[in-house]
Amino acid sequence: MAFRLNQSAAQQIVETVKSVCGKDVNYIQPDGKIAASTDASRIGDFHEIGFESARTLKTIEVRESEKYHGTQPGVNMPFLWKGELTAVIGVTGDPDEVRTYAALARRIASLLLREHELDLADQSRRNRAGYVVNALVSGQHLEREFLYGFLAKHHLSDRSLLRAIVLVPAGDMNGDILPEQESGELFAAAGTDLISFRYPREYVILCESRRTEPLLRRLSSWIHPEQGTFLAGIGSAETVFQADRSYRTASLALKSLRGHAGTAFWESLDMELLLSSAPMKVQKLLREKTADKLDPADIRCLDAYFSCNLSVKAASEKLFIHKNTLQYHLDRVYRLTGYNPRRFRDAMVLWTGLSLPES
Repeated sequence: MAFRLNQSAAQQIVETVKSVCGKDVNYIQPDGKIAASTDASRIGDFHEIGFESARTLKTIEVRESEKYHGTQPGVNMPFLWKGELTAVIGVTGDPDEVRTYAALARRIASLLLREHELDLADQSRRNRAGYVVNALVSGQHLEREFLYGFLAKHHLSDRSLLRAIVLVPAGDMNGDILPEQESGELFAAAGTDLISFRYPREYVILCESRRTEPLLRRLSSWIHPEQGTFLAGIGSAETVFQADRSYRTASLALKSLRGHAGTAFWESLDMELLLSSAPMKVQKLLREKTADKLDPADIRCLDAYFSCNLSVKAASEKLFIHKNTLQYHLDRVYRLTGYNPRRFRDAMVLWTGLSLPES
C-alpha cells in the first residue's frame, strides 16, 4: 500500500513550496482529489489533470489555451515515495516559469518525509516527545505499544485529559520563528517534554488539563499581553486519542484574539464557534467584502468601537483620538464596504468579517 500523508503534513508541504516560489501549489491524491492547497477554496475539488498524471505516472503541463475541468495552467508532477505513488504535486502558473518549482516541490516533499522518519528514529527524549506531540495533534496513527509505553513514561494514560496550547509569535504574525537558543529557553520555561515546533511558526504543548494554569504561569513572561513574545490559544480538554480536536479548538481560540489579550481559552468562545463551521469559501467571501477593504487604522478604530459597545465617546477615549477622527473612520468604513457600523445588523457583519482569518 502506498504511503499517504495526512492533510496537515500535505498542507505543510504546499505552504513551504509557496514560500519559496510565490505560486499556488496543490497536493493532489491519486484519485484526483486536492488534499491540500495554498488556495483554500480548492481543497476537496477534483483535479482532472492531477488524476491523469497519477494514472500515467507522467508529468503533465497545462497551458492557458488548454481547458480541463478543475484545472488551471501549470505543471503537475507525480510524487513517488520509496517507489510508490503518493500524490501529484501541481504548481500553478506558466509552465515555462514554474517547471523548476514543481521539481523543487517534489524534493521538499521528500526531505520533509525523510525528516519525519528521522524524528521517529532519533533516540533523544525531546525529539521523541516532539514527534509524538506532532503526531497526536495531527491525528496520525501511532503504534499502540509505542504510544502506551510513551504515556507511561510521562505518567499519563489513555484516559488522561490533555489540552493543546498553541503559541505563535506576537506582533507580526508572519514573522520569523525564534532563534534556536531562544527556542531552548522556551522549552525550558514550559517545564515539559510534551512540546514541539510545527512549521512554519507554531509551538504546541500538550498539557494535562489540571496542570494548565501552573504551566501558563511558568510561561507568563512569554505570553504577557504587552511584553510577551507569543500569543496563546488553549484548546478543549480531550483524551490522548482526541488530541487533534484539542489542537483545532486551540487554533480557533488563537484566531479569536484581538486587542491586547495574550491568551484565549476555547471555553471563552461563542460566535467564533459558529464562524468556524462556515465553509472556507464563505469565510473568504465575507472577509473580502469587509476587512480586506480596510486599512489597519480603520480596523483598529472598528476594534475599539466594537469593544466599547458602539460608543463613539468611549472608543475615541480608548484610542486617544478626537471623536471626529473616529467618526471619519466609521464613515470611511461605510463608504468602502457598504456596511454602516452605526447600524446593529451592519456592525455584526463587519465584526464577523474582522473575526475571520485573513484571506
